[in-house]
Amino acid sequence: MKGLKSQWKKKRKERRNATSADFVYVEAMSSLELRHSYKETRELFIEAVKKGHEESKKIVKILPKDNTGKINSVFLNTNDPVALYFDAKLCRHNNSDQKIRESAESGYSWAQIEYAHRNGALGNNMLNLAVAQNNPRAFVFKGRIAELHQNRIEGIQWYVLASRMGYITASDILVNWGRNNFNLFMSVQYSCSNSMLSLWELVRDVHHHCCSNSSGSDYLKFHLGKGLYWNHRFKMTTITDLTEKENLFIKECIDCYCTTIDRIQNSILLFLLFWNKNNGIKDVGKIIGQIVWNERYYL
Repeated sequence: MKGLKSQWKKKRKERRNATSADFVYVEAMSSLELRHSYKETRELFIEAVKKGHEESKKIVKILPKDNTGKINSVFLNTNDPVALYFDAKLCRHNNSDQKIRESAESGYSWAQIEYAHRNGALGNNMLNLAVAQNNPRAFVFKGRIAELHQNRIEGIQWYVLASRMGYITASDILVNWGRNNFNLFMSVQYSCSNSMLSLWELVRDVHHHCCSNSSGSDYLKFHLGKGLYWNHRFKMTTITDLTEKENLFIKECIDCYCTTIDRIQNSILLFLLFWNKNNGIKDVGKIIGQIVWNERYYL
């Protein structure tokens, strides 16, 4: 059986194909918020469309093919709340706040949280409406409010919810929170974040820790290797922002992850072969096989 590393591109593609339409949509919306390249953001919306995401279908029709700042006027003329939101976000208008308010009042959750962001305490009602619609950016706002009230655990819980939905900012907050509070063990658990900036900073911190302290090094290498392996933006090339030793450390982490997973998978397969040979495919064997199959992209 081929090792995990030799199948890197194939497995990442398989996992990406298995990613839900909602997750990709949230990635696209957070990419828009973070002002990633317009082309990349639009491609994420197109990816969500291919997975059957209904709202993304409308967004792709609304957005221009290039970053001209001109929204499809057909939708604007109908005061469509999604079109109003994107017009306010991408185009420079004196009445941007008005468009956000109209979109928010029409029930569009991304406009509601944008309204809350622009209006502070006056936007609390809109914030709660966005939370009720499970908007991940609203979860991040709730997390920040909790932290302001010295409730760090509640804040982290909100960030985790948003991160699991695909909201890049939430993942970055968790990675950086761990780094700033000397909790690398927490940071590496969220190192699959699609933002490269926090990932490179985390590589430096983990490398420094492993060079000066052997405690927990294998755990850190494994989870950082996992984050690097599955991050669909990361390419296995030399990173110019990192030193030669840090680049070698990246390969070491990925090797650690791949080697460990290969051993786990081989052990599971050996157990299943033994089980089936001695017991036949019975209920327990089927359950174990199903669990392994369901987790094939996430080990």
